[in-house]
Amino acid sequence: IYRDEFLFKARALSTRIRKPQPEQLPEAEISRFTFLLFSLFGASGWWSCQAIYAELPLLLTLLPEGARLGNLLAATSQLGNLSPIIYTVLKGHLDIDVRRVVKVMQKVAN
Repeated sequence: IYRDEFLFKARALSTRIRKPQPEQLPEAEISRFTFLLFSLFGASGWWSCQAIYAELPLLLTLLPEGARLGNLLAATSQLGNLSPIIYTVLKGHLDIDVRRVVKVMQKVAN
């Protein structure tokens, strides 16, 4: 008797916990021009990062951080890579409003 009652409660709980699956959206096609713009936008961040690393020997002598500057740049670039990974992992589990997160990040940056 206890086993049947347990199974009944477990099934009821599992249907309540399960999130409804979103409808499958049709795959959106983008134009080549839009793809080019996205590619240039992504590459610009890479170019600027590489430009800073190229000028690093000049900056080491001028800035008070000295030899630690290379380590700081490497750490900040790796921390910047964590944000998309954390978002991707958490978006299925939490209801994250991306617009609110971006606004908070902009206020913190100012």
